[in-house]
Formats: sequence, structure tokens, C-alpha cells
Amino acid sequence: MRAPLTLSTTFSLDDIGRYVCNMLDEATASQDSGIHPDARPFDFIVIGGGSFGGVAATHLFDIDASHRHRVLVLEAGPLALPEHVQNLPPDLNPPGKGGPGTVWGQPWLSDSPMSFNQNFPGLAFCIGGRSVFWGGWSPYLIDSELPDSSWPASVKKDLTQKVLPRPAPVESYLDAAARQIGTDTTNDFVFGPLHEALRQRLFDGLKARIAGNTVLTGNRGSLTRMEDLEAPLAVQSAPSRPGTFPLNKFNSVQLLIRAARIAQAEAQQAAPFDLGASDAKKRLMIVDNIYVTRLVRNGARVVRVETNQGGIDVPAGGGVVLGMGTIENTRMALNTVPEKKLIGRNLMAHLRSNFTFRVPHSSFQGLNLTKELAVSALFVKGIHTRSNGTKGHFHVQITASGVGELGMNSEAELFKKIPNIDELDQFQDLNDKWVVITLRGIGEMIGDKTSSDPQNRITLGEADGNGVPRAVVRLETNPKGAGDPRGNEDNKLWDAMDAACDEIATMFAGTGPIQYLSLPNDPGNAVWQPNPPPRNNRRDTLSSTHHESGTLWMGEKADASVTDDAGRIWELDNVYVVGPAILPTMGSPNPMLSGVALSRRTAERLVSPPTIAKLMPGLSICSTALRGPSNAGDRPDREALPLLTGC
Repeated sequence: MRAPLTLSTTFSLDDIGRYVCNMLDEATASQDSGIHPDARPFDFIVIGGGSFGGVAATHLFDIDASHRHRVLVLEAGPLALPEHVQNLPPDLNPPGKGGPGTVWGQPWLSDSPMSFNQNFPGLAFCIGGRSVFWGGWSPYLIDSELPDSSWPASVKKDLTQKVLPRPAPVESYLDAAARQIGTDTTNDFVFGPLHEALRQRLFDGLKARIAGNTVLTGNRGSLTRMEDLEAPLAVQSAPSRPGTFPLNKFNSVQLLIRAARIAQAEAQQAAPFDLGASDAKKRLMIVDNIYVTRLVRNGARVVRVETNQGGIDVPAGGGVVLGMGTIENTRMALNTVPEKKLIGRNLMAHLRSNFTFRVPHSSFQGLNLTKELAVSALFVKGIHTRSNGTKGHFHVQITASGVGELGMNSEAELFKKIPNIDELDQFQDLNDKWVVITLRGIGEMIGDKTSSDPQNRITLGEADGNGVPRAVVRLETNPKGAGDPRGNEDNKLWDAMDAACDEIATMFAGTGPIQYLSLPNDPGNAVWQPNPPPRNNRRDTLSSTHHESGTLWMGEKADASVTDDAGRIWELDNVYVVGPAILPTMGSPNPMLSGVALSRRTAERLVSPPTIAKLMPGLSICSTALRGPSNAGDRPDREALPLLTGC
């Protein structure tokens, strides 16, 4: 059954959704050779159209120079937003979890002893997933965050050394991912006298500091120049090349929209007058609002993907990519490979603290900020030596704004896209009496891969409404009575991170006065005070970061890891995992950069990318192939949208 050509709601036409997505019936019909003699099955079924499933699916599509493979993306939520919320006009963010009209949900349960660690933000059930909402800080993993004892040598090499493109490499997989998400150029949109003054003061303070057990350095693990303190933000405000627009804040939904439209344009050229026949020729299809219930396994292969709307077969030689969040990927793996007892161990998240203070504008001699809101964003890396000699890592994300007497927001203008000059002009009237600075510390946790009942883990619990066991999550730093030394080490790192934030605050204050926000996590009820707030008032719960990772970690041996160096589950020949679930260790970085890098790497293990020589002749594909047939306007069902006027 085909969906209507045009869908309308009370307020709008769902043209974008219909131009991008298909129903499962359309996808299954498109591979039925009884209906279309030249129909082909889907070679790759990607479960999850969020941050990393979207990257993997579109990279599979883009690098398939021979056009031999078909990709099917199955996403549990709808197409809700076409862009990152911060690339859209203000206040288009859907309501939070539990509110009407939300995309947010928590499909798992928690049995953590501490109730405050049970309320995860959960998943964004929509195409693009949490990449549509993420904050944008995206530092590199430094060498000590990739210990040889934990990471496969081939993965570490590919992430850190020049291996791309072949055969004349100029960048690593992390470098390529940085270009993909727009963090290869740090702070390209943050500048001005406040930023320069704060950067200079921070650089001088760090250079004069005696390290002790905690080293404070720049964003790539070194501090030789002030530019090493620039914030690695995944925001591109300037065009990457002439004739293009800047990418703004990265998200995967635009990658999926682009791939779906290119696939449609190609198919329409091959079968311009028959929608069903053109579906059969589409190399990528997205089915949204569909929930995958289980993978049907025959020995070492998954042969069918079952959903709440029916199933779809995996052909011989075909593969399945698990591209959901860490916890849902782990639930699927636990249900599919119950004999693998390692699955669900090594659960990690991030330790996070927030610390806000202000220093008077007058303490910066010669700094004139009186006629415009000024902002700054800086970054400090922390390396803490634990009692056993191993290294623990954290970083401090620093934002600052010059504001008036009542201002408490260090991000008053930062990250906001404001298309209305009347609204923008409001910032010109601010009286910058204070510089408000927020330090957000992000620290790594230690995972436990060896215990049969680790402190932090994912297991299976009661069935959900589809008859599928839910995931049950336990996540703590040191649960009461657990006695696990890893919890103590996590808390020691957290203490070191908070102490570093205290130090950084005094560096910014210099010899002048400083005031601290009493409740940095609740500024509406906070007051300014002369002393730093207690550390418990600064710390977020472990479940609040969206950064769950590690439970399907990569390794070089099947008996000591869950997935191999390509993200393939050892016991299955054709199931691959993308996203932070496969990280052996977490480090302090937000997992977006590493997740994008490893997703692209896994895709290239499944479909070989073209070499440089093969890429050069293909640079002109943007003309006829993307516009669709001249009569496209006669048929509104996913025909050539104005989005397809170029590459």
C-alpha cells in the first residue's frame, strides 16, 4: 500500500516527510522481483536513523561508486525536524521527555541504587536522533586516552595516523570526521576583545601553574601557544569552499535527507513515469515510525529483521548495522547473542560538573565591552595521574559573556542563530558590568570488562509492549556497599576535575574580586556569593550526559571483547555496531567525533570507497542527476524538491 501523494495536517503539508521517507510496504515491494523484474534486495539494513546510524547509512550510500548496493534505514521515530535546533529560528525545540509532542523517550529501566541516577534523558525518537540537539563540543581523543592494552592496534592507527584517502593519505579518520562535523577549525565564529583577553589570562595562568598529579593543557594535549585553548566546537560559520554555504552546527538528519533525495532523483531518471518501478531502483530508503523488535538468527548469520509492522529478509551476503543508542544497541545484542556473557559490561558515561562565577569588567584593564554583548569559548584538557599510575582524563568547557548586573547566563548569545536584526540589536543596549563565566567539567569513568556482575552494566528485564525484554541499566560511581575500587577512582577524578575548575576560576579573576553562583545547576534560585559552592551543588547525575558507551567494546580477541576492529559482533558474520557502544575506553571527549569516525570506518569495511583517481572524474555529478526529470512537478510524490538544485 502506498501512502497518499500529499499528506496534510491541520497546519501544514508534510512535503519534507513524504519526500524523504517511505512506508515498510513500499520498501518490501521495491525488492520483490515478482512485482519488478529488476528488483534487488537491500544489502544493508541500518537499524536506527540517529546520530551514527545516519552517518553510517549515508556513507555507505556515498562511497558506493558502482551503485551496486541498496541501503534501508529503519527509524523508530518520525521525521520531526529538518535541521539542528540551533540552526533553526529560536524556540523550535520540542518539549522535554514526558511532555505532549515530545520526541524524547527512555525505553529502558534502571535499577541503580541511587534514585537520582535513574532518570536518563533517553533517546530522541526522530530521524537524526540526538544529533539534532547536541551541544557541539567535540575535542579529539589524545594518545593516552587510547591505551594499547584496550584498543585494537589497527583502530588506534586509523584514528590517529594519516591513512585517508588511499593510496595517498593526508588525514586520519578523526581528521575526516572533524571535517564532516565542522570542528576541524576551532572557534571560527568566536572572536573579539573579550575572547582574546580571557584566552591570554588563561594561557598565562596555565603556563605559570605547577602541575602536580593533574596536568592542565590545551585541546590536543599540548600547550605551546594560545590557540591551543580554542574551543573545538562542531560549528562551521564560514563556507568550506567557494560557492557553498557554511554547514552551521552538525547533525545527521541533513545527511539522510540529502541521500534520500539523490537516491530518488537517480531512480526517477531510470523509471520516470512509474513510482513503484522507481522505488525498486532507489539505492537508499528510509522507513520511519517503525520499531525493530528482534533479529532472526540462523547460526552465525542474521537472516531477517522483525519489526512491529512486519519483517524484512537479509539476503545472502547482506548485513545489518546496529545504529541505535548504546543502551538499545546492547539490548538488541543481548537478545540476539545470549551466549556472549561479555555483552553489557564496561558501561561508562561521563562525570559532569557545572561551575559559574563572575568577575567585574573593570578587572580587565583597557577592555571596552560597553556597547555589545561579547562572548568567549575556551577549552582546557586535564590529565590526572591515579594512585596506581594510570591516567584519567577530563576537560573543561569554558563559556563567557559580558552581561549586566542581573545576568547569570554565560551563553546569552553563544550558539544561537538569530535571523531577526531587531532581536539582535537588543544586545547592543547591555551594560557589561560583569563577565560571567561557566566552566563545565567532563570526566571519564573506568569501565569493568572482567567482572561477571560489574558495578555498572546493562542486562535484560521485563518485556515491553512488543513482547521484547527491555534493557535494565545500573550506573553509579560508587554504590553504597558495592566496594568496587573503580567507583573510588571515578570519584577521585571527579574531585581533581572540580579542583581544577577552582584553579581556573582564580586564573580568570587575577588579582581582582570574584563572585560565585550558589546553585549553578539551578540559576533561577541562585544568588551570587563570595565562596565557591559545595561540590555536590555543582555535579550532574551520571545519567544526564547522553554519553553512555562501552558495552559492546572492540578488541582483537573474541574471548576478551564483544566486537572486532570493524565493529562486527564476533559471533555473527553480518551484524555490525556503530556509535559509542564499541569504545573500549571513553576518555573525556563527547563521543560524537569518535562515533562519526568509527561509523565511517565501518562503512568503508562494508563498501570499499573509491580511490583518489576514481573520485576526480566524479566531481560533476551534481547537474542532471540531482534535478530529476523535467516533468517532476506533475507528480508530487517524492519528486524533485527545490532542495535538489545542486550538491
